[in-house]
Amino acid sequence: MKKHLEFSVVLLLILDILGLFITGCSSTPAMPSGGQRQSTPPTTQQTQITIVNNTGYTIWYVYISPSTDTSWGPDHLADDQELDDGQSVTLTLPNPVAQLYDIRLEDSDGDTYTKESVRVTANARIVFTLDDIDV
Repeated sequence: MKKHLEFSVVLLLILDILGLFITGCSSTPAMPSGGQRQSTPPTTQQTQITIVNNTGYTIWYVYISPSTDTSWGPDHLADDQELDDGQSVTLTLPNPVAQLYDIRLEDSDGDTYTKESVRVTANARIVFTLDDIDV
């Protein structure tokens, strides 16, 4: 009986190791010595960037999306927030999924200013001028 139990435990360990190998070692946490699995909280990365408005106009909307997306996401300014000429705003991008982003500003006249394939890194400072206006 004891040999049968030891064989079962060894077989379960082998199957567990094979499962780790097949699905990738990082997908299953290691078994601590007490036999209980420990869960590790997911890491949340947030990247702060600063958008500087040097367009000469008041900006009403700021859109940021990964360069691979086909649509713009939501406006990143608060509903009652405006970005006057010469002002800047620091925005937080939760869990950035890409390093290259497209950024579009829209002013009070409906004109847009776009920068494409911007490499977004922590504490990036992105300055928009009249040269960035879409024609």
